[in-house]
Amino acid sequence: MNLRLTALAALACAVSTFAQDVAHSWAGGWNHNYPDKDYCVTNLEGEQRVFWLSADGMTAEQKRWRVLEGAAFRQNGDGTATMTGAIVNVANPDWRFSVVVEFSSYYSSWQTPPSGSPKIESPIVPLLQSNGGPIDPGTWSYYAQFEGTLTGQLGLAGAVLQITRRGPAFQIGVGANGKDATFGGSGWFDVQIVSQPTEGELPRGLVGDINGSFEKCECLGGIEALWENYGTGTPGCDGVRSLTMIGKPLTGSVPRISIGGASVGANSAMVWGIGAGATFVPLLGGPLLIQLPVVAAIPVFVPAEGYVFECSIPENPCEIGTNVYLQIVSIDPCGPAGFGMTRGLHMRIGDL
Repeated sequence: MNLRLTALAALACAVSTFAQDVAHSWAGGWNHNYPDKDYCVTNLEGEQRVFWLSADGMTAEQKRWRVLEGAAFRQNGDGTATMTGAIVNVANPDWRFSVVVEFSSYYSSWQTPPSGSPKIESPIVPLLQSNGGPIDPGTWSYYAQFEGTLTGQLGLAGAVLQITRRGPAFQIGVGANGKDATFGGSGWFDVQIVSQPTEGELPRGLVGDINGSFEKCECLGGIEALWENYGTGTPGCDGVRSLTMIGKPLTGSVPRISIGGASVGANSAMVWGIGAGATFVPLLGGPLLIQLPVVAAIPVFVPAEGYVFECSIPENPCEIGTNVYLQIVSIDPCGPAGFGMTRGLHMRIGDL
């Protein structure tokens, strides 16, 4: 059974207008007016990727990683920035990382670029203003330091990679992604494997780079996916049936939900709700644990051995942060009023 979850609320993201980068202070030196902007990170139109992870023995497709919708680049007013989101391998969509990268040591376009910057890649050379194009590296800004963590999900669960700047500073501006004339950014990094995935092994000697476009958008991610049980449930003849999730409620994934077995099968109802929190409503001799209003009550027969079903979560950034609640109510002669109820299952949809 595939259940398509639709969010009732969207996380709005406000993108401020461009401000003057630098002003000269009365005391002398530079008084930074740091940018404070939010962007969506989008895949390069030609290569359909943002991250590149390379090691000996990897194919070109295995080296390319696209970002999922909702990936964010947030510039803070203190001269730092953060990139968050999820990346999925182009060759194998079961290879996925959650990404958190922190940037610091901001240089505005009014300052002398950090040593080794800017980096002019060959695809943008014909597009430079000196060649009659729209790209002027003199308008770019930089973050001289960055480091981050890539945490494995799905088929790469258990893997943790640490990345640190390698080579030129992370550069931002029109054409700064090094691949086309869109507004974006790029930087290069070394990789340290902190832990390998539970199954399989990542190659040693990984290095990588980031080349992405930055755009205005409606919804941003950067929220951890989680699930948890709550409440006590209502016991029947075999106690309280279990209700758990196999995997995490990640956007663009298909986790499974498991209803525990009992000595006999039972006609049941899946009671779904979407809201800001759990609730406890007396019903049929036990507590209904679903936040009102109830969105759906779906009849289902749960066999004695239990029941496992898929829950398809779309790659929709506006669903990130949505709280979904589920409880199973079953006919059970040993329960109060002839019904047994599982504990509640709370799922928060996220991209990390």
